[in-house]
Amino acid sequence: MEEKNKILLEKLDSIIGIREFMYANSIRRGIFNKIKRFILIPEFPLTYLLYKLGLIKSIDRKLFFGRRIKMQIKDLESCLFGNFQIFIELNLVKFFIKNLKSSDIFYDIGANFGSYTYLALEICKEVHAFEPINYMYEAIKNNATNEINNKKLFLNCVALSNKNGIENFYLSKDYSGCSSLILNPKNADTIKVSTITLNEYLKNHNPPSIIKMDVEGAEKLVIEGGLNFFKKNSPIITMEVWSKDNNGEISMKAVELLRSIGYQSYYIDISGEIHKINGDLSEFVMKNEKLLDNFVFKKE
Repeated sequence: MEEKNKILLEKLDSIIGIREFMYANSIRRGIFNKIKRFILIPEFPLTYLLYKLGLIKSIDRKLFFGRRIKMQIKDLESCLFGNFQIFIELNLVKFFIKNLKSSDIFYDIGANFGSYTYLALEICKEVHAFEPINYMYEAIKNNATNEINNKKLFLNCVALSNKNGIENFYLSKDYSGCSSLILNPKNADTIKVSTITLNEYLKNHNPPSIIKMDVEGAEKLVIEGGLNFFKKNSPIITMEVWSKDNNGEISMKAVELLRSIGYQSYYIDISGEIHKINGDLSEFVMKNEKLLDNFVFKKE
């Protein structure tokens, strides 16, 4: 592990106390867990309440590695942005800190408000972020102007898919993280977004050595759009998999496509270490009480 990674891991560990650890282990559905999270991390629901009352319209967060982020509040998820989000995906955050290298080219596919984009910028030599929702794209753009100007960050207001063009996109009004190219969540607007295939994008950009993919069910489309690349190359991929009782069959189509071209699957434990796992990952997510829904895929 490089020195910068060690420092980041120390900084992360320094802010993770018992309440944060308990919070990270309570990310499950159900009223009991919602009450538990409210008690453990009251800052988040308080921010959301002030937003709903119209008392605040923007937030200023300091991330655990010192970077300050300013952004408008648009929905529930924007209230969550910052170190709160780390507690939800603590295992994935630790995996990246332990495994990203200064020589890496990181692709953040489904960048959202930029949590992993900012983390990768601390370590990697080059970051490519893809976010089709305009206000999320603008948030990253406004907070990473220097990296964009210096060609360290390539920010794209597009959705990676299996074809180039314009497609319908279902934008959730309540929780932007539920927005999707393929599934229409409750209380959503249908908007038009630009799409591009990974194969097309790579004609003009450096290829990734590591990829974070979280595109709410459209993972198979992304893989199909970069299939030529994935067959010939071996970037490490992290990908969200839905539980078997929550559209898990959609996720498993993406998993099986990766497996068909030589990728093996691994789950990530709470310390960020990976362990090989075969079979139906959506069933594993459903049964696992800690809701480990981010997996690592790599070729042996």
